[in-house]
Amino acid sequence: MQFKRIVQYVFHERDDRWRGIIRYGPLLLIPISISVILLWIFSTASLVYSATIGMEENCYNCTYGACAGRISCYPVAITPGYWDSAAEGASEVFARISILIVETVHLPLHLWAYFRSRLHPVWALCLSIALVGGWLCQAMFAWGRDDIGGAYNTAVWDGLATFRAVLGFGVAIVYFVYMGFAAHAVKLWRKANKRRANEREEEWRTTMGTGRGGSEEARVDSMELQKL
Repeated sequence: MQFKRIVQYVFHERDDRWRGIIRYGPLLLIPISISVILLWIFSTASLVYSATIGMEENCYNCTYGACAGRISCYPVAITPGYWDSAAEGASEVFARISILIVETVHLPLHLWAYFRSRLHPVWALCLSIALVGGWLCQAMFAWGRDDIGGAYNTAVWDGLATFRAVLGFGVAIVYFVYMGFAAHAVKLWRKANKRRANEREEEWRTTMGTGRGGSEEARVDSMELQKL
């Protein structure tokens, strides 16, 4: 029974600006929130793994030059995220979790605004456009910077990196779908404003025609609504 109440609370229409099928748009933020939690876990695991994995020696038979006929070895990082310095470590951390920090602040506020009937479609559209770009950049950076499938990578590193990159692309796709819902909500909101403006304009003209005098406030309101 409690679960049924929760489902009814989540899915019922609560805002005139998000009616019909478009009310499901903001609910896409729920799977995005789950994805962000998973990305926090796997990003932290990747950072810890890359910081502790260290170096290994790569050896080969030298066939030319001063080392001809001998085995030559040189150190290589077995993950692309190996940290040679504190500055490099800080940049690695920032590059991987910056979008997660943004989402940790944004998602609770966005969901709160929707469930409190304060989510404006224009605000939702602008945020979804920005976050589609942000997640695409993050996913492409992760794919390239982590050198997935590199010759010296371990299976663990490739697994962590692939999961984060694929999930990042998935979040970008979900935001793209949400952008479509928000764009449709903006279109309906503008139509509703224009309809109300026309109704107020007609009311003002009718009252003027009957000699009762129209409300100047209604006239101003209709003109303001027509600008939207």
